[in-house]
Amino acid sequence: MQGEGFLRHFMRPFNEKQYRARMEDLLPLQGGRFLPRPDAAQVVRGALGRSGARIGYNANLVHPRHGGIEVLPRAFAAALAAPPVTGAALTRVRWGERVAEFSGGRLEPYATLISTLPLPALLGLLDPLPPAMARARRALRWIGVMCLHVCVRRPRETRHHWVYVPDRKYSFYRYGFPANINRLDAPRGHGIISAEVSYVPGRRPSLAAAMARCRRELVGLGVIGSPRDVVDELAVDFPTAYVVMDRAYPAARAAALRWLAERGILSIGRYGGWVYGGMEDALVEGRDTGRLLAAYGARGAAKFAAGVRA
Repeated sequence: MQGEGFLRHFMRPFNEKQYRARMEDLLPLQGGRFLPRPDAAQVVRGALGRSGARIGYNANLVHPRHGGIEVLPRAFAAALAAPPVTGAALTRVRWGERVAEFSGGRLEPYATLISTLPLPALLGLLDPLPPAMARARRALRWIGVMCLHVCVRRPRETRHHWVYVPDRKYSFYRYGFPANINRLDAPRGHGIISAEVSYVPGRRPSLAAAMARCRRELVGLGVIGSPRDVVDELAVDFPTAYVVMDRAYPAARAAALRWLAERGILSIGRYGGWVYGGMEDALVEGRDTGRLLAAYGARGAAKFAAGVRA
């Protein structure tokens, strides 16, 4: 019940569709703690609609009543002694001199640099780029995701949160209903459908074409009653969305993080640390990294490097 059938009908087609990779090339790390592990009895009860169990990392969900998750960074920023600088992109890291360059020509010397940029992007800013780091960068793989949001009148689905779609004839690998979590996410009498389409970097379809196909498929599935029910659309591109944890991943990631930390650059967070984690993981790592540097100063980077594991 939990073996070949699950693999053949869901796990293989879904993961290969989302990650654009063969299952044989993905490590068990890919799902990690985000994959529930029900026993046979729980599977049967769930199939019969009698589960009652709260399983999974998001069994308990907290959502801001107004606004979005930006309430967290706004609260953090309000507690700072000086306002954060925004709108200044990091353009180069002269790691030998320990100088960071930002757009507009701004230079910032540093003793320790903490970065949450996607790890391959940070490696691409190193000047000079050592051959070993160039090799690590080439070994790191990821997928981009287009999030296609459709606002509809008279929503047909008002109960479910997410629907997972392993069938390859559909472009999206899942779609969800944000307003079913928080009714304030949609105007009164309306619903939101958010579909996700993955792609390999450099091969992204146009957002307009992806949205048009998504709309047709949602109508075909009966999720949208008629194209006339669509009142608004929004396509958002995330060019670095999910890490692909293949066989080259552990060694390449560890080599990059360790090399950077040995030179005072701490790459952290979901994208900086090149992992699959939630917002709470990033918050805790940011807190712990700050505590590490507060306790050990410049020696904190060496301790960070010593803790990196392949």
